[in-house]
Amino acid sequence: MIWPEKQPAIHCLINFKMKYPVSVFLLFFCLSCTPNEQIDPEFNDLLMSCHVEDPVKDLEWLNELIRELDDAPAGYRVIKLARYESKPYFLVQAIWNAPPGFIYDCNGVDMIRNNGISYQNFVERSQVLEVLYERQ
Repeated sequence: MIWPEKQPAIHCLINFKMKYPVSVFLLFFCLSCTPNEQIDPEFNDLLMSCHVEDPVKDLEWLNELIRELDDAPAGYRVIKLARYESKPYFLVQAIWNAPPGFIYDCNGVDMIRNNGISYQNFVERSQVLEVLYERQ
């Protein structure tokens, strides 16, 4: 016979033994589940500030620039999406460029010529979030 004062202790022990493995399993299961495709929220927020989901398809000036880069006979060229002072910019680099690259805002405005952003300062202080186009 189980004494009444000991019954809660046994009951707690049984509950602990049953709950602990189930809790660990549920915790592991929840932590291991991830969506199939994770989009960096910072990247997505920057693109939305350009009011587009896919800049290569949705920004006509960028699409035209890519066609021009494709027509170049040879050489490495790349377009990167970068954050600079909390805003999105497109860094265009090609081996034949002088200056070494161009920086465009969402509207296709050359920020080096029109807004006085220094290429060196931009490269040092910006964060590249994704390569949008690359060809060798």
